[in-house]
Formats: sequence, structure tokens, C-alpha cells
Amino acid sequence: MRTFRSSAGFTILEVLLAVAVLAIISVGLYNVSGSNIMAHQRIQDKTLAHWVALNKAVEFRHFESYPSPGMKTYDAKMAGQEWQIQATISATDHKDVRQIIIEVGKKPDGKQEKFMPAANVLTLVKKAP
Repeated sequence: MRTFRSSAGFTILEVLLAVAVLAIISVGLYNVSGSNIMAHQRIQDKTLAHWVALNKAVEFRHFESYPSPGMKTYDAKMAGQEWQIQATISATDHKDVRQIIIEVGKKPDGKQEKFMPAANVLTLVKKAP
């Protein structure tokens, strides 16, 4: 008489269940890593835009003539990227001081239709004596 011994392997149902669990975990990890990459890119863009804004504030203070009120647009390059700068210049209660709000974002291209600031800086500029 023959006796059957139980097999030491997994059944097909156990294997399929393990593969399904692995697939669900993999999709979750993929989504989390994608979110981290997007967050890293956003932080990098905000940091670079802030540096561009600070550079423009220094230019207003030291290298440009006393600005008249209004909105002005400038272009800049930093870290191999094109940036657009919008400066809103306002008069203040003091006749020799201007308030400037500098907004910086990536320069609009075919994909992006309008200017979307990533950083802004508020600065004051005093008229040279």
C-alpha cells in the first residue's frame, strides 16, 4: 500500500495571495516616492526663486536708479533655469522711500500659460542722496 506524504511547498492560492500583497505594497511605495520627488522639486524651485528675488532686491538697492511707482517685469537666469520677476513698486509716506514687492516664478512657456510666483520678497529702497 502506498502512502502519500504532504508536500513542503506552497499552494497556488498562497503564492497568488503573496504576489497580490506584494503588488499592493509596491504601488503604495511608488506613489510615496513620486510624491517625495515632486515635493523635493517644489522646495528646490522655491529656494531658487527666493534667491532670484533677493538678488533683484540687491540690484534695486545698489545698482538701479530710484524706481518710479508701478509694475515692472524682468527676466533672470539661475541654475540653468529661466525666471520671471514681477516688481510692484509703491510710494510710501516718506517721499524718498519706495516699497517694492518682488515676485519670482519660472518663466511661462508653452505648458504654463500665466505667471505663477514661487517666492516673494518685500523690500524698501531709499533714494540716493
